[in-house]
Amino acid sequence: MRSREEIVKALESYCKQKGSQNKATATMKGVSSATISQMLNGNWDLITERMWQSVEGYVFTVLSDWQVGETRTFKELMTLMSAAQKESLVMSATGEPGTGKSFAAKIYEKEHKNVYRIACSEYWSKNDFIDELLRVSGMEKNALGYKKSMKIMYALSGLRTKENPLIILDEFDKLNDSCWYLFITLYNELEDRCGIITLSTNYIDKRIRTGLRRNKKGYKEIWSRLGNTCIELSGVGMEDIKKVCEANGVSEQGVIDDITDKSCGDLRKSKKRIYNAKR
Repeated sequence: MRSREEIVKALESYCKQKGSQNKATATMKGVSSATISQMLNGNWDLITERMWQSVEGYVFTVLSDWQVGETRTFKELMTLMSAAQKESLVMSATGEPGTGKSFAAKIYEKEHKNVYRIACSEYWSKNDFIDELLRVSGMEKNALGYKKSMKIMYALSGLRTKENPLIILDEFDKLNDSCWYLFITLYNELEDRCGIITLSTNYIDKRIRTGLRRNKKGYKEIWSRLGNTCIELSGVGMEDIKKVCEANGVSEQGVIDDITDKSCGDLRKSKKRIYNAKR
């Protein structure tokens, strides 16, 4: 666990990014506003180690010791997410695993207000999806006890009050069809009021086209709302890995070449090898 001073410093930034202390607290399960106040004010005596660990998990959503290497995919996603947020656009971006899609989304969320990244899961029900939308947007605690239909209406109503909100559906292709139908609802209710961008592997294009061919329920509506296209990201080349290496303190060309050869265009593999090289 990081030091308490480091956690408090990151917590201050987190509160600023979310808009206020109360809004930041609303995104944290099992963490009270009183606890956050005590942390920020230096009253630490009664705060348990488990609570410090819980807060640390929220405020350090992006590794603090990993520097951004502005790869082609990173730049493309920053441009797309900015456009989606400013113009309330809906779009889909696709790329191979390990190209840095989730990392870029985390950085964008960290640096911009009213951005809500949802890390999608294949195991989710509709209710799980709605609960996560409420949590990341800071509305979960106020919707406790609501039925599913009331939860989604409450979430939509809250999002309409935000200034230029953006929903990032990370790993959108993992969601089952019932959760995809909720995407249609999000689009219909938030059109021109909220940007939405889905991030997926290239599998999503095949899945959608198969669904269209079989005339599966909702697929025509989903494809139409995505503009009948998936924007394919550039991927990871030698120059991209070199930028990531240099940004994280690895500059020897021979080492960079070795990392590039063994990474096979996967930034996850690159990260492990960069850490090993620095050791």
